[in-house]
Amino acid sequence: MFGWLRPGGWVVAQEPITSAGRVGGQPLSMPDAPRPDVGAELPALVREAGLEIVDAWAESQAGVGVGPVAEYLASLTGVDPGDDPVVLPPLVTVVARRPSG
Repeated sequence: MFGWLRPGGWVVAQEPITSAGRVGGQPLSMPDAPRPDVGAELPALVREAGLEIVDAWAESQAGVGVGPVAEYLASLTGVDPGDDPVVLPPLVTVVARRPSG
């Protein structure tokens, strides 16, 4: 992305920390994820690319029983959590810009 970004240009990147998700208190397994914890590495990757981090945060949704969290989990993994509590993998967001000079 750095090569395509103009000096002073902005980028927003998001990646999950898949291994931090939970279903019924047990780790959420996504064995097909090539880099399940790339979200935890994202701020460092952005900085290593030569971008200035303006802001960064992580957030996760949680729920119990029928609702949007269970539906989203089922759409991602094919797993129906039933009435088990669900904590979706945190999504790390980084807002960065390419230095002007």
